[in-house]
Amino acid sequence: MSRVARNLIAAGVLLLLAILLLVQGILVQGVFLPSPHSGGDNAGYVALAHSLVSGQGYTEVWDPAAPPHTKYPPVFPALLALAMALGAAGWASLKTVPVAATLVAVTGVYLWARRRLGDQVGFGVALLTGLTPSLLYHSHWLLSDVPFLAFTALALWRLEALGDGAEAPEGTESRGWFPVVAATLLVGLAYFTRSAGLPLVVAGVAALAWKRRWRETAVLGAGVGIPALAWLLRSRVAGPGEGRYGSEFLLLDPYQPDLGGAGVGDFVGRVWTNLTGYGTRFLPETFFGGVSPALMVLALLVMGLAVVGWVRAVRRGPGAAELLLPLYAGLILLWPPVWSGDRFALPLVPLLLVFAAEGIRELSRRAGSGARTAVLVAAALLVAAPALNDWMETRDEQAACRGALEVAGPWACGGNALVDFVAAARWAGENLPEGAAALTRKPRIW
Repeated sequence: MSRVARNLIAAGVLLLLAILLLVQGILVQGVFLPSPHSGGDNAGYVALAHSLVSGQGYTEVWDPAAPPHTKYPPVFPALLALAMALGAAGWASLKTVPVAATLVAVTGVYLWARRRLGDQVGFGVALLTGLTPSLLYHSHWLLSDVPFLAFTALALWRLEALGDGAEAPEGTESRGWFPVVAATLLVGLAYFTRSAGLPLVVAGVAALAWKRRWRETAVLGAGVGIPALAWLLRSRVAGPGEGRYGSEFLLLDPYQPDLGGAGVGDFVGRVWTNLTGYGTRFLPETFFGGVSPALMVLALLVMGLAVVGWVRAVRRGPGAAELLLPLYAGLILLWPPVWSGDRFALPLVPLLLVFAAEGIRELSRRAGSGARTAVLVAAALLVAAPALNDWMETRDEQAACRGALEVAGPWACGGNALVDFVAAARWAGENLPEGAAALTRKPRIW
């Protein structure tokens, strides 16, 4: 390929990326809320970031005993700590981290999808991912889900560049150490953003081993495995603290540990409960923002097409994405149903969309290129229409909420109970004696 042709391709990629990021910025801005979340996880991440930036280590600064934190991996709190070090001082300014991660996520999805599907279809997959109601909802909360998606998409892109089973465009094969180092770094960042990144680690190592890329297998395995072992040992040595995901996974109900551990029959029940939950509720909510018979059928259609595309891809030779889909889906089907929800289905979105596009290509392989393109465009519009409608409705709701925040303060949209809770916490901070401890169900927000 000539230098002129490569420059033209690069210019086209940059143009599509610029359009994608512009559209994504408009979508995110339309539903953005500067207020805090009512969940304790948001406050927990901020507290951990504060502990890092203030030099107190990775500890629970909200706990009078200040024990080491052993539950959430440190990448997302470290990103928030970096934002604090650069001057972020409030909830709204800290939200630049998930907003930026949203832009990085759609960029990663595009770069990965274009290697498999070409520029136009890859652009469509990234656009549909960016329009996903679940992604837009989490783009303005201080949770690790969107950064995890961003690192996962970028990791898949770099794993594809190692030649792990994808059909790479001509002239994009990589040599040397950079591809494996970049892939290892991104897989590690994903894993240390969310523990649910373990399937990505396994998929990457297994895909490289399948291709007999032994050097890359060793680098990826050691590069992620050694820090992961150190994190595990730290958790063991630190002693009792907040529940760890590994031990909570084995409980019947992580929020009721007194019920004891789960047996084989309980895990079988989990699979059925989660399968019906994701199929009939959480995936429709993730893709379309709501649940109805029509949306359930549409979500099942996407999954069906994805299965067809996945089977075709596996026959070519399993790569990281082909292995990640069943591994991650299996993980969320096995874990306690009380954890299930649309946020945990979010990493499946680009995988399902890419494999669904490949499924459409497989089913229409005997048709002409024009007919295939028409089917792909029609399918994309069918998925985009309810998601876009949800965005417009959410935009109007968030605009009303922003108006309430200006009148009644940052916690106004959480309801009167939350406003009273915050008022009580502030009163306690101003009036209780130094060193006093409070017992509350929401200690991190308090």
